[in-house]
Amino acid sequence: MIRHLAALALVSGLLGRPSLAQNAGGGGGARPRSAAAAAAQRVEVDFDVLVVDQMTLAQARRAGVDQALAEAVRQVVGTKIDAMEQRMAKDGAGMEDRFLSVVQSNAAGRVIDYRVVAEGLVAVPDAEGRPLNRFRGRVSALVAEEQGKVDAGFKVTVEVNRPSLLTGEELVSTITSTRDGYLTLFIVTDDTAQVILPSQFAMDNRVSAGTPRPFPNQRERAMTLSLIMELPPGVAKASETVVAVVTKSNVLYPGVARRKRTDLNEVPTIFASVNELQEWLVGIPLDERAVGFAAYEIRRAGK
Repeated sequence: MIRHLAALALVSGLLGRPSLAQNAGGGGGARPRSAAAAAAQRVEVDFDVLVVDQMTLAQARRAGVDQALAEAVRQVVGTKIDAMEQRMAKDGAGMEDRFLSVVQSNAAGRVIDYRVVAEGLVAVPDAEGRPLNRFRGRVSALVAEEQGKVDAGFKVTVEVNRPSLLTGEELVSTITSTRDGYLTLFIVTDDTAQVILPSQFAMDNRVSAGTPRPFPNQRERAMTLSLIMELPPGVAKASETVVAVVTKSNVLYPGVARRKRTDLNEVPTIFASVNELQEWLVGIPLDERAVGFAAYEIRRAGK
């Protein structure tokens, strides 16, 4: 949640997924597509994931979908996608690997829409006849090719105040860009993205090359604006990601800001699906933008 400490708040994206009608700008109508999105190609790709010990079916499905999306990009643009691997501490004992589909490095294309058209758990015997559980399925993906050439000197880094936060605690992100530009800041949870900067209470999204830009900054803190962690009832912990997009010109994310609930202390923000975020990104030439991210975990206080 984005919350004024005494007045207003930004709500974590985990609180719910918006419908497509709610995502679209202009009262639920379809948004105009970029040339890259309009020329996108649809492919179908199979996935096959071995369900290992302690892996849930949801985790196997996520791994399979990520595998299929990477292959879909490779098939369309003829280059191997390099999924960005995130590492987060898990219960203080070892590291948990995560892959973030929303940010792809060294990829010449992006999946801007997909659906799982078949899926299921099957038992397959190994070489000794013992059954192994495998989660198999098929994904239909719409892949758009990136436009332009990467500006190798244009980089964005994101740091968070702590990698693990309790409910009620504040998240502070610090973004540094190697170029002057304009920052759009997202919180990504599963397949939902929430725009937290700019917002109606924090419109100044300019960044200067080499100068760290905290969110919230001093001006935003003077308005008692903060990002407070919350979890839905029944959820003990969850993972989210801060995604920072810096563009050389001010390319505002389209949409209608809204509140997730009837809380006057909550700042209205724009919600979108990750597919819509991908489509927005592919409409910005590679040399005009740079992307950075940082993952964090939310745990329920007292657990």
